[in-house]
Amino acid sequence: MLQSRLERKEIGGDVYLKLLLDAKKNHKALKVLVKTDSKTTCRNFVDLIDELKIAEIGVIAPVDILASEVSLIDHKLEEKQVRTKTAAL
Repeated sequence: MLQSRLERKEIGGDVYLKLLLDAKKNHKALKVLVKTDSKTTCRNFVDLIDELKIAEIGVIAPVDILASEVSLIDHKLEEKQVRTKTAAL
């Protein structure tokens, strides 16, 4: 919303920055933790951050992914492959 108001020249750059900072200080603002693995490309990461900024997410925090999270994801992907193969039969 703020970005579009800035682009339509409804607000100036200084007002935009103030409103953006105020939104980020809001403790109820949506916060997103971005966890990437070794397969993530720089382009994917940048595209994701761009989309989150467009959505005016209050706080975007890149953090390390835990080994247990990688294991969980791998396990879920294996389960999905088994279900897909079973459904195809």
